[in-house]
Parts: sequence; C-alpha cells; structure tokens
Amino acid sequence: MIGMAVQGVTNIITGIFLGRVLGPDAVAAVQYATPFQVITIAFGTLVGIGSAALVSLRLGKKSHQEAEEAMGNALILTLTLCSIEIILQLIFLAPLLRLSGAQGEVFNMAWTYTFITVASSIFANLGFGFNNIIRAEGNPRVAMNSVITVALSSVALNWLFIVWLQWGAVGAGLSVAISNLILAVWVMGFFFTKKSLLRFHWDTLRLRKRTVLPILRIGLAPWTMQATACIQAAVLNYQLSHFGGQDAVAIMGVVIRVSLIVFMIITGLSQGAQPIIGYNYGAEQWRRVRQAFGGAIVGATVISTLGFAIIMLFPREVMSLFLTEEHQHLLDDGVPALRICLLMMATSGYQIVSVSYFQAIGRPGFSICLTIMRRLGFLTPLLLILPHFWSITGCWSAYAIADGAAAIVIAILIAWEMGRLTVQPQSEELKSEKTLINISEDLY
Repeated sequence: MIGMAVQGVTNIITGIFLGRVLGPDAVAAVQYATPFQVITIAFGTLVGIGSAALVSLRLGKKSHQEAEEAMGNALILTLTLCSIEIILQLIFLAPLLRLSGAQGEVFNMAWTYTFITVASSIFANLGFGFNNIIRAEGNPRVAMNSVITVALSSVALNWLFIVWLQWGAVGAGLSVAISNLILAVWVMGFFFTKKSLLRFHWDTLRLRKRTVLPILRIGLAPWTMQATACIQAAVLNYQLSHFGGQDAVAIMGVVIRVSLIVFMIITGLSQGAQPIIGYNYGAEQWRRVRQAFGGAIVGATVISTLGFAIIMLFPREVMSLFLTEEHQHLLDDGVPALRICLLMMATSGYQIVSVSYFQAIGRPGFSICLTIMRRLGFLTPLLLILPHFWSITGCWSAYAIADGAAAIVIAILIAWEMGRLTVQPQSEELKSEKTLINISEDLY
C-alpha cells in the first residue's frame, strides 16, 4: 500500500509539473492521452493480475512447479499481446486524437506525449505486471520498494526534462518511458536472485492451455475494467470538448489526478490483500478469508472517507496545486467540478476492494459484471445523456450518480457473498459432527 501511495503522489507531482510549468494545455493533452494509456495498461493487467492470482492459488495448494509455469507463461503472453496492441495504437494514434476533440497546440502535445508513452509501454507492463507476481509469492516489501524506486525516479526525471531542460511534452513522455524501463529491469532482475521463490525455466516458457486459459479467465476482469475505462475516457473527452471546450478537458485532467492518489492507495491495499485472500481461499480457510476481506474494507473506507473530507473542505486549495492564479477562470470553474465529480468518493473504498476480492478467489465473472455495470451500464450512458440537459454540469454529475448506483449494487452482492462464507464453515462442522454421531451409533 505504501508503494502505491508513493506512486499516487508521483502522479500528483507530475500533474503539478505539467500544470504549473507547461500550463493547462499540457494537462488537457495528457487527458486526451488517457484512453491510449488505459488500453495499454489493460493488456498488462490482463496477464499480470491474472497470473499473480493463479500463482497465489497454486502456491496455496503447494503446487510450486505449476506456479512457476504460470509465471513463465505470463512472460510470453505479455510480450506477445502488448507488442500487437502497441503497433495498432501507433497506427491509429493521430485520427483517434482528432476524433476525441484535440486541436491545435493541444493536439501536438497530446500526439508527442502519447506516442512516446505508448511505444515504451512494454516496460510498464513487464514491471507492474510481474510486480504483482512478486507480491503473490510472498515478497510484498520487494514489490513496494520497486514501486517507490520508480516513483522517485519519475519525480527526478520530470524535474530534469520539464523544469530544467524545458523539453515540454517530449520531456514528460521521456520521464514516463525511462521510469518504466527502470521498473522493468528492477522487477525482472529480482527473479534471478536468491530471494525469489519462483524461477524462470525454459520449459515454463512454453504456453500451455491449462495455464494460459486460467490466466486469461482471471485477468479478464481487470482487463474489462481497463477496457471499459478506455471507452468511458474516450466518450468523456469527446463530451467535454463538445460542451466545455479544451478548458473543460484540462479541469477533468486535474480532477482525475486529485482522485488518483486516493484510488492508488486503495488499489495498493486491495492488491496487498488479494494474495492473502486467494491463498486462504485455496486452502479453504474461510474464516481467514473473511478477516482479510473485512480488514481491507475497513482500511479502504477510512482512506476514501478521509480523501473525501479533504476535497470537500479545501477544493480551491487542491485545484491550486495544479493551476496558477493566471488561470483564475479555470480555478473558478474547477472547484464545483471537483466537488460534484467526487461527491461519492467515500464509497469508492469498498467498491475497489470488492472487485479485487472476486479476482482473488478465482471468480472473475462477478468482477466483470460489476465493472461493466458501472462504466458502461451507468457512467457512459449518463455522460451521453445528462450534458444535453445540464450542459457541462451534466458531465460532472454523471460521475457522482454512477458511483452512487454502483455502490448500492455492490453492497448487496457483498452481503450475499459474506453470508455464503459464514454458512460454509458451519456446514463443514455439522458434517463432522454427523460423522461422529454415526460412528458412535455403530459402536453401540
């Protein structure tokens, strides 16, 4: 969780560099790049989280060799899928940026930044994807240190390229690319040290159906989450450009970066709990599953509530981190946008942990449904409908309404799931008691 928090802070600092040094056009340019970055991350999480969950489950069942097979297959899948995806993105980059509403200097900055980050994204997918496996094999401190290392290097590189060398969008893109390269070298190098429980072997690099299908099946939930986020981000950018212009896109870029630090901490907490939940679920330790999940829910809710309070009480001060007084009109418009968009932030904690829970126990179907429900069932339709009635305020309101509706559905589903786990140990105990009764009757 500490590592993810540091990464969240890093993204905040990067946003500050962009907003205060390069201006709101740079923030808007990065926001236009979001759909491309998200779909790139999607293919990394498809394999990274899917393989980490499978490694955790197999280690829980004491199947060490099969866990190494999962890691080896994950490497080949990552290299193959991400390479194909990167090539396709670069081919259609310019027309898709224009379609989303990027124009003039903002388009030039968005194209430059996106080209560099997408072309080098294989490093990010290897680094963050296999960092999940490091955590799954029982080395969370190593995983945390790797994220902290790349986060600190990202801050230093942003200062070097953006502030000192003044390379603008090129510098921002290079700082991301080099930071991800450092992470990939750090993470992949760990598996060749004595500290690693798992090793790469030539025979584990051969793709096997018994391993590939579970990886893709489990990873389909986070992939769907990112893919639907890509669709939602594309629709959002188009609607913002149409109803509020590129200033509205810049404001949303700030809002997203403000919320990011809270979501990153919660995501780190849920990912930290995921291997514990998966291990105990594989070992059929239902009480420990409930305890781990409950602890994650409490921690995530405290974090999301604290973030909500700070944003609601000090919205202008938060926006001022990214925008100078020269852009007074953006600050004036950004304060109500920030409050409306993040009105339901306090509920985001248990939503993120709940989706992660179903991934951890190898039941991604629920995670997929919840993800599609919020992004495509609630948020995207609201983004398409509400602006026609409330103009740009409709874009801001869509987030709060979608989060509230999703929170209710997830709460009902989790209550049912926890009830199922509560009954399950009791049925096992009853079964044992019936066996003892039958033995006693036979003896007498």
